[in-house]
Amino acid sequence: MPLTAFEIWNVKEVPHLRVETGVITTLTGENGVGKSTILDALIDVFRGGSDPGLIRNGAEYCKTRLEVLGGEVYEKTIWPTKYELKGFNPDGSKMEAVKTHLDALAKSLQYDPIKFIYAKAQERFDIVLEQLPIKFSREEIAEAVGDVASDDVPDGPVDLAALDKIRKAVYNRRKDVNVAHRDMEGTIRKLAESLPEGDDETDWSQRVAQLRAEVDSKRGILGEARAQLAQQAEQAKAAARKQADEEINTIRQRLEKEIADLEDEKNRVYSEGAADTRAEIEDLTGQLGAAEERAKATARSQGAKENLENFRQQARQKYLQSEKLSGILDSIDALKESKLQDLPIPGLDIKDGEIYLSGVHWDHVEDSARFLFAIQLSACRPGELGFMIADRAEALDENRWQGLQDAIRNAGLQLAAARREEGPLQVQSDGTLFPVDKTAPDEPESRPRRRRRTK
Repeated sequence: MPLTAFEIWNVKEVPHLRVETGVITTLTGENGVGKSTILDALIDVFRGGSDPGLIRNGAEYCKTRLEVLGGEVYEKTIWPTKYELKGFNPDGSKMEAVKTHLDALAKSLQYDPIKFIYAKAQERFDIVLEQLPIKFSREEIAEAVGDVASDDVPDGPVDLAALDKIRKAVYNRRKDVNVAHRDMEGTIRKLAESLPEGDDETDWSQRVAQLRAEVDSKRGILGEARAQLAQQAEQAKAAARKQADEEINTIRQRLEKEIADLEDEKNRVYSEGAADTRAEIEDLTGQLGAAEERAKATARSQGAKENLENFRQQARQKYLQSEKLSGILDSIDALKESKLQDLPIPGLDIKDGEIYLSGVHWDHVEDSARFLFAIQLSACRPGELGFMIADRAEALDENRWQGLQDAIRNAGLQLAAARREEGPLQVQSDGTLFPVDKTAPDEPESRPRRRRRTK
């Protein structure tokens, strides 16, 4: 249902103007001639309340009239302290619930595609959320996140931005779990490396006791041998002395030699026996020291084994938790994708508060694709009128301006746009020029007007 004409009286710089609208209506002229004033007057019809600032200096009121295909007419008159909104059916009868009709007509009237394209990132993102008719119910989100992230389920339906926040919370949780899992894996490797090599089931405490007994036994044998040899030597010395006394004169030198030989033999026998025993003692002492160290290591390794098994179980739990969170992220992405596929905007994605088209960030999207997206976005909530306002068309060069016009025509919409040019205010629609009257009629009629075009 296109807008067929609009007419204004006493709106700031514009005494009177009537335009029979086609697809593209352009308002050109220098700054301050009234381009934005006309667009503001059109938008004001659909706003609640009124703006007395629109009234031309010296006038008692201002008025805006819209005519829609099919014969419906809407008028808004503003006085300094009040306003009046009227609607007329095609047969001229007064319309009931005018504001409800207007809301249904032009949901997109206040959507400016140029403002959207050149808006700051957050403002542009907010416009997308406002235009997109996407909501995610509590049940859909609960099904996606399951029990693992049930705390993230909202109380009611949410939009894309809120869903993105839920996804980010799950993502950060998985990131923390993965960090904890990697830390545990590192601890497990260090604990495994700290265990004694060749670890077996030997009872090293019992082995230590056994070796200590053997050492003590060998030391006892060595002591007994020393005592026995000393006793034998003393007995031999006593016998020799007795015999020496009897044969002292004849055999003194021989006995002394024999005593010396016996002493040497004693020392030799003791030395030989002691050397073997000492070697055994040294060997056993070495085994004892090694066994004591193994016993201590076994005690330590037992605790390390318990810690190792505990960390392995915790690491396994973190791994399973990470896998569940990854599944939740996939479910959230699938839910979002299923909703986006129903929109007339192929390739649209919302991630971390940013807009992506076919995987390309908005900042790197080509101009033609941006204009197409802006128009497609308006088509998501076009209302019955399908009429758009662009108050910043002067920001576009000729190529971009032409691209916007082509996108509007291809989408089957209408556009009223202001562009700065040298000279007075001029209004054209699809190439037809509509003059601005220098005076306003005293009483504008509340009925359709006969078309007037000036080439």
